[in-house]
Amino acid sequence: MAKKKKKGGCLGLLVLIAIFLVAAGITARVIVTSYLSEAFIVQKLEETIDARVEIGGLKLSFLRMPAAVTLESVKLAPRDAFANEAVPLEERPALEKAILSVEKARFAVNLMDLIKRELQVEALTLQGFDGQVEIYETGGNSLQSLFEEPAMVAGKKKVASPAAPLPSAPEPREDPLPAEEVPEGFNAKSIPIAGQVEELSIRDSRIEILLEANESQVLVEDFSLIFSEVDVDPANLAERNSAQIELAGSFRVVNPAKVVEHAQLNVKATGQAQLFEVTTGDFAPDVRARFSFEKGTSVKVLPQIRRLQERLQILEQLGIDVADYLNKEIDLAQNDDLALHYHDYQLTLESVLEVTSGDFLMQVTNGTWMNIADNSHNAQARLVADESLSREAREQVNQVVLGKAPREIRASLESQVIGKLFDEQGLLSIGFASEGRFAEPKVRITTDLPDFGEMLKEALKGGLGEKLEEALGEEAGSLLRGLLR
Repeated sequence: MAKKKKKGGCLGLLVLIAIFLVAAGITARVIVTSYLSEAFIVQKLEETIDARVEIGGLKLSFLRMPAAVTLESVKLAPRDAFANEAVPLEERPALEKAILSVEKARFAVNLMDLIKRELQVEALTLQGFDGQVEIYETGGNSLQSLFEEPAMVAGKKKVASPAAPLPSAPEPREDPLPAEEVPEGFNAKSIPIAGQVEELSIRDSRIEILLEANESQVLVEDFSLIFSEVDVDPANLAERNSAQIELAGSFRVVNPAKVVEHAQLNVKATGQAQLFEVTTGDFAPDVRARFSFEKGTSVKVLPQIRRLQERLQILEQLGIDVADYLNKEIDLAQNDDLALHYHDYQLTLESVLEVTSGDFLMQVTNGTWMNIADNSHNAQARLVADESLSREAREQVNQVVLGKAPREIRASLESQVIGKLFDEQGLLSIGFASEGRFAEPKVRITTDLPDFGEMLKEALKGGLGEKLEEALGEEAGSLLRGLLR
């Protein structure tokens, strides 16, 4: 079932942080009037987001400034009649299943800044987050609907304004909001005042992500995400719209039945983020970060490897048989400073990624990208064989082609083969490109392979054809016949 793409898609975890920022804003206002309670926060959140909310406990600390507030056992679930009718919290049955839950949410509010219309949440920490999110193939994710306007609040339906005046009510609406200005999902316009936050963090968390495009699941454990030095002003996003970011966690990619493990990624990252689009105010994180991969990180099933093995068989005509020296499992642990850019579900390399696959080093170039929503990608890369395999490949070329070729074309053959397939260090080096759906990639060799067909045709014109075929013999006779078809 097709899902409508949300403009400037965002990750579900960032949606969660935004929800608690709304809660922080509610708390900041209410502390001043001293009637803050679990029921009041639930009521205000359910008037703001399209979900049912449950809070198990509330703790306040006014012994030091800023005031510390802790919400315990926070759960969000699909909106139901209890939320629509604003049923008192004590009269509701406990939620059995939640979209997401948080063991503890702790934040602090500077009351003096609030009076000056500068909301400064000194720190917001979500401890023990557990949730599930689906990333749609068309963009967007299953948690974004939490920011849709509730259809019913306190038992009263919210009636949307018609697109045009009805005949029975020709009077124009008062101050209608232009369609292009209606925010989709969480928008900077949802923040009533400027915000400065020293730290927003999610710690000791577990997330299950379903990728609709290829039906894979990403199981994230021991996850932490920290935003620091957060500064956002909805009225001035061009200058106040930034945060520092730290990330760490274990990412396990499996098939839906959780039988086949595609990858195990143990990562750490630090970087900078722009949280909102400057022109529209849409929540669309734009992140640039440096990643390192810890011990135990590997990709166990890479579709490009199988396609490469097929494409490399063309080198057998030159006596080079190396396809079987590629492994399906690749090691990422050697990358300790990889630059990545994330925006609108697309990951783009901003430095060279180097991985090992069997006896090859695979170098993926800067600019390679992958869209995690629709599973598309575009990659430029190079395979470089190690010294031992390169030496073996050179010996195969010498034996099958150069060693048996007539003197008249031996130098030309060597220039074609050695010059195009081996680098300055004498290592076998083959470029390739991959594009399309990542699970079913279209892979092609980009190295300009020697054009033996044209070269041998020229040899035939010079009367070297019979001499050349006799020299090559049965061992490489298919080379001549195959290339002259």
